[in-house]
This record gives sequence, C-alpha cells and structure tokens, in this order.
Amino acid sequence: MFCNSCGTEVSEFARVCPNCGEPTVKVETREVLGTKWADFLGYFYFWIGCLFGLIGIARLVELSGRSDDLLGGKANLSGYITVAVVLSLVNIALLAVAAVAIINRKRSAGKLVCAVFGYEFVSTIILLIYGSAVLGPGSFSGSDGVRMILDIVLIFVNASYFDNRRDIFVN
Repeated sequence: MFCNSCGTEVSEFARVCPNCGEPTVKVETREVLGTKWADFLGYFYFWIGCLFGLIGIARLVELSGRSDDLLGGKANLSGYITVAVVLSLVNIALLAVAAVAIINRKRSAGKLVCAVFGYEFVSTIILLIYGSAVLGPGSFSGSDGVRMILDIVLIFVNASYFDNRRDIFVN
C-alpha cells in the first residue's frame, strides 16, 4: 500500500506514513454537538421559572390571608396553600441547582434537568389530588393535563439530549 500524500510504500498495518506522518486510515471524526438547548435552560428558562415561582408564592401567601372569604367559606384552602408553597419552594431550589449545574457543565446536569421535570409532574399530581379533595373534582383544567404530558415528553427528550452530550458535561 502507498501513502496518498507522498507516495511512500507503507505497511498494510501502519496507521500513519513513516515518511510524512499523514494518516493512512480514515480518521473518524465525531460531529460536534451544540449546547444551545442546555444554555437556554441554564441561563434563561430555569431562572425565569424561579422568578415565576417566587411570584406564585407571594400570590399564595396573599391568598392565605383571605382564604375563608373565597368560595363563601365552603372550603378551607389554608392546607392546600401550605402544600403549594412548600412544593414551590422545593421546585425553586431544584431549578436553581439544575441551572448552576448546566452553567458549570456538571456531569449531573442531565439528571437534574430530568428531576426538575419529574418533580413538576409529581407536584402537579399532588396538587390535583389535594385540590380535588378540597374544592371538588372540577378543580383542574385541561392545561394541567397538557403540562403533565409535556413534563413526561421533556424528561425523555432531555435524557437523550444530555446523554448525547456526556462528553461536554464532565465537571
């Protein structure tokens, strides 16, 4: 076999030409995968989620003072509001930890992102069950179902996304 670059005769088992150093075997190059989605999640989406979570908590605390006035005093919303505030605080902490993991390219970033969407799915179920017990079966809307389906889809999409980029998230 001969080198394609300089024409020197090369052994069949040689990987590089001894004369010019040119590879004799086709070198596999991996496609460089982008991180735009991860950057969007880490620098924007999760921080906006933290901000909206804090706004939601402030609204819930405001409602807790007048929960007896709502619904004509038929339902006690204080327990529901307490559960919603606790779930929101945990969600905010999880969002912040996942965002920092993405920004620092931590190995655990993919698992944390999936945990965020899994937690949102579970907390939606908890609030739907609790809300149905307090307010009755008509307390949820179709958007809750859409959100839960979207959470499941995003778990699988992000698991695949971060698995394909495990050589980028290595810290």
